[in-house]
Amino acid sequence: FTAVDAKTEKEGTKVVDTMSDANFAYDAEGSTAVVSAAAKASTTQKLFTKSQQLTYQFDADATDPCEARYGRTMVDNDQIINAKDTLGVHIYGDLTGNEVYLELTSDVSTRYVRVATLDFLGWQYCEVPASEVEAPSRLSGIKIVEVPSQMSKKGTVYVDQISLAKANEAGLEDIVA
Repeated sequence: FTAVDAKTEKEGTKVVDTMSDANFAYDAEGSTAVVSAAAKASTTQKLFTKSQQLTYQFDADATDPCEARYGRTMVDNDQIINAKDTLGVHIYGDLTGNEVYLELTSDVSTRYVRVATLDFLGWQYCEVPASEVEAPSRLSGIKIVEVPSQMSKKGTVYVDQISLAKANEAGLEDIVA
């Protein structure tokens, strides 16, 4: 057993989303085989001021992959994300084994970058390289994708403070004040 301080932030990062309000909303049209889902701000399970509580229940009889999408509705600090940048996500896992993705949208495309497999319970800080981004993008949503198992049909995930470390042309991170 190793204790980890999930609240620790990487030096040189800038907050992209503080989760201070209801920044995300469940998107039924962008989801597949979901029985119920919701997004709301939470002060009970948080690291900083507030977190986003994302609940979901996938269809037990679904033959297609189950996906719950939560679109970003409020923008605290709309940062441009490039392919060499790194995002930092504070996430509270629910032990379902499902996967969490960040949705990054540009004028050209929408890409999903995997944050974590939810094989843990409690807070974890995950660094996510934005290497799959084709053009300058913005954070536009979060998606939970089912990885079928006995525990994967229903869960609650919390996301707190998403940060961004910008990379300069030499491949080194710039310190952003």
